[in-house]
Amino acid sequence: MIKIRGITKIYNPEKQKPLTALKDINLEFGAGEFVCILGKSGSGKSTLLNIIAGLDKPTAGSVFIDNEDMASFSDLKLADCRKDKIGFVFQDFQLMEHLTVLENVELGLSMNAVDSKEKRRRAKSILTNIGLYEHLNHKPSELSGGQKQRVSIARALVKNPDIIIADEPTGALDSKTSIEMLNILKDIADSGKLVIVVTHDYEVKDYSTRIVELKDGQVIKDEIKQKFVQNNEKSIVQKRSFDIKAAFRLSWKRLVERKWRYLLVSVSLIIGICSLAIAFGISNGIKSYSEYANKRIIDNKKLTFIKKDALTSEDYFALKKNKKIRLLQDEYVLNAKHELDNKEEITFKVKSIIQKEYQKDYTTPEIFHGRLPEDNKKEIALSYNIAMKLADNGNIENLIGKKIEAKFLAVDDLNNYPSRWDKQSLNIVGITQKTLIGEDYAYLPYETQKTIVRRSRFLGKNEDIPTNKMSVYLKDKGNIEEIYNSYVKSYDITRPEDVLKGLTKVFKNFNLIILGAALLILFISALMIGIILFISVLERQREIGLLISIGGTKKDIKKIFVTEGLLLGTLASTAGVILSIVMFLVINPMAMKYMNYPIYNPNIFTLVIALTVGIVVSLASSIIPAVKASKLSPIELLRRN
Repeated sequence: MIKIRGITKIYNPEKQKPLTALKDINLEFGAGEFVCILGKSGSGKSTLLNIIAGLDKPTAGSVFIDNEDMASFSDLKLADCRKDKIGFVFQDFQLMEHLTVLENVELGLSMNAVDSKEKRRRAKSILTNIGLYEHLNHKPSELSGGQKQRVSIARALVKNPDIIIADEPTGALDSKTSIEMLNILKDIADSGKLVIVVTHDYEVKDYSTRIVELKDGQVIKDEIKQKFVQNNEKSIVQKRSFDIKAAFRLSWKRLVERKWRYLLVSVSLIIGICSLAIAFGISNGIKSYSEYANKRIIDNKKLTFIKKDALTSEDYFALKKNKKIRLLQDEYVLNAKHELDNKEEITFKVKSIIQKEYQKDYTTPEIFHGRLPEDNKKEIALSYNIAMKLADNGNIENLIGKKIEAKFLAVDDLNNYPSRWDKQSLNIVGITQKTLIGEDYAYLPYETQKTIVRRSRFLGKNEDIPTNKMSVYLKDKGNIEEIYNSYVKSYDITRPEDVLKGLTKVFKNFNLIILGAALLILFISALMIGIILFISVLERQREIGLLISIGGTKKDIKKIFVTEGLLLGTLASTAGVILSIVMFLVINPMAMKYMNYPIYNPNIFTLVIALTVGIVVSLASSIIPAVKASKLSPIELLRRN
């Protein structure tokens, strides 16, 4: 079964003082033998065991298992050999404290393509046979030393290997329990399996069928105490499949065991994903608002012309000749102030409304209560925010029909002529919708506004009012670019799309801040997850060594830590998405209250993207720790406390 030919092992051969652990070892072991490899500390027995198990490689010589040279095995075939043919029993048991007894034994089959029900059946059967049925659901911390060693033996036996290798199996046990363990190992050998026990306890030789004694890396004794019956029955090579459920179960148990640590790490990822989802949702809201603004706020057939100097009759004549232009309307800067009952003043700006005959074809302020002011009448419509400052207890509807005493000032910035505050009494006939972004305005009929501007500037009733700004209303919105290109050299022209950019710029900048903060938090989260998984690698080194000993490959070890990152990322990202949905119930009511528009507009697509980003970030953070774990030496891992 096992042939050892000329094995030599030298540590640090390139140094001046290399350490020779084994010298020209030649041995041959068969099925049914109970081999006791004796020797004091430093004799080379553990090194020999590691080479036999394929955990270490000799400097020279070969180990043959079933007449195949292990030196020719690929990493995968070597792992398969440990998976199917070799079972390990460790001095310090190597049990996973966060798993139950049953789960620890099932772990021995985690690299085999065996369904979960069959794994459970085999594990229960083995545990029953060695007297641990009543302890199936206990944790290792609840067991005695002897019971722990029985679990370790059960884990080695559950996959029915040809070879059982026990490293100091009685080293941590009292005399009575040691005898029980040796009897179990002897029974295993009597069943036809090769049992190799490495120990410095000379009492073990009384139970063995063969004694091999080492000293200074050489065999000084090879005694066959009794003949054994050759068993030609070989273990069944099983299909490899590291059950993803097993990986998730190990990771889940780990997360539960260190829940507070992982919860603290998850907080940053939760906040990052929530912020990212909100940023995506607001981006959707900006697009939605753009559509809303195009329909309700911005007149898509209107251009604003601004000239450096005052507009002249030639400007008006040239524009009126253009058949694609329907209407020209001057614009003026008109400020207003109103004194409240408590002597406090509120200030606001005033705009004019297009004449009634054109209102059905062009955009007008959207009315919240009441109606728009009528042409040539001393009527005014206030924006919602202005009305709220005037209303008692917020009852803005009660303002309709009341008069407002206000003073108006139209400064002549072109000629620097003097102007005055002109006092007017106006009927409040309407309240317009809340302003989403930008300034609040009150609205006057066009001719009424012109009259007030003249009075403020000391102009006569029929005098022209100097201005350099006018609204140009087109017959068709399809002519916007043509008109723009025709006059852009003479005027600064604001198109509907330019107005929209101005309206959404504030929100876009705000959204960029949120997005930037989200990305920064996610970057910090990635670092924290990477660090916490590195700590996990350090804390789980013995577990890694155990998994390698039962047939785990580098790929399997990577899978465990990637799975841990995936599980952590999925849970935290899901929590972040849920939090962003909860924030929907907070952000939009506030937006409706202050801006009259639900600016946060998440959807399934953006939420899935945010969730995916969180998972990808966590997975990316787990790759380096996972690779690090897969490169660790199993020998060093199994030696560490």
